[in-house]
Amino acid sequence: MEGLALWKAGKVKEGIDRLREVITANPKVSTAYLNLATIFKTQGRSEDALSVLKMGLGELPEIYDLYVQYIVALYDAGRFEEAIRAFHPESYPQVASDPIIWNSVGLSRWRSGDVVKARADFEKSIAIDKAYAVPHNNLGALLLFQFRTTNDAALYRSAAGHYERAIALDPMYGAAYHGLGVAHFQAKDYDRAIPNLKKGRELDGGLDEALYFLGLAYFAKGDRPEALRFFTEYKNSPDYARLSAPEKARVDDYIAKCK
Repeated sequence: MEGLALWKAGKVKEGIDRLREVITANPKVSTAYLNLATIFKTQGRSEDALSVLKMGLGELPEIYDLYVQYIVALYDAGRFEEAIRAFHPESYPQVASDPIIWNSVGLSRWRSGDVVKARADFEKSIAIDKAYAVPHNNLGALLLFQFRTTNDAALYRSAAGHYERAIALDPMYGAAYHGLGVAHFQAKDYDRAIPNLKKGRELDGGLDEALYFLGLAYFAKGDRPEALRFFTEYKNSPDYARLSAPEKARVDDYIAKCK
């Protein structure tokens, strides 16, 4: 489609305008809505992407791709309750064999506080496609969250197992290495935490939190120079800038102790 080609060529405004022209001329072209939403997502314009998909779904309620992307866009926009309310698995036969939509709904349920149903959704996603790494990572994160509040070793082992499965399916999955490292850290297994945290950070340079956990792990091992190195690097990261004043003070306190 011409609009998408213009965007890929770096002509973003022209691509957006062309896709809008297509929608105005023929509101029944589903790919125009999907492509325009894709452009908005890449620009971080989640509300615009959501608006386009909602419009498309209104014109073409039978198009499953529009429905799935609408659910995903609701989650991306932080509208978790709306995503849950919009999820009607009985309305589309494709839902029964689609791991992506179950994973997305699971994320919305978790962010809405329904851990039990979120876990069931992630497990459903995994059951549909055992080679899909993402729900393994998300289920690992959910189980780790439960482990932190219960200290139930079985939850730690299960969380670690799902992170390991995600890594086996996708060896370049930085978030899964990071999650596994955090899981081992929470279990006070610092020697296993450190290499996984480093690998996660290596694969995904945006995982600034790994620097903080590496500082904590080395601090717990008594290696103050290495702890100081990672805490200092974390302090210079974008993640530190987003912390609250008490959280920044905690990091600064660790740096002072290391010195």
